[in-house]
Amino acid sequence: MATVFVSRMIFLLATVLAFAGGDLVSASLFIADRAPQSDSFFGLHVAVGLMFGFAGVVLFGTQRHVAALAATATAVAPAAVREIRSLLAYLIAGGPPLCLILGFMDYTILARINEGLAVFG
Repeated sequence: MATVFVSRMIFLLATVLAFAGGDLVSASLFIADRAPQSDSFFGLHVAVGLMFGFAGVVLFGTQRHVAALAATATAVAPAAVREIRSLLAYLIAGGPPLCLILGFMDYTILARINEGLAVFG
């Protein structure tokens, strides 16, 4: 099914953007010229970076398991194909806005780093 491939690519892009956001937030504390030095800002950067990382893991798992579910359902239960196609349609409809949001967040993090500032602080 082509819809499985499209949904996998969309969610793979979202996964990459989420992991990039986590890496950029964590790295901004060390890259920035005027980074705050208190422990609370360090903890905040790490926590937000981990949240982006967890979102990336969830997105990666979603694209992987939906594809496996689609392959299994078409082979085992042909009646479930309609439900799988509906699920894929929702994922394909929701994936691009998610990618746009994550891409915008990554862009703003990069803009903040380019100004010589950490994301928080």
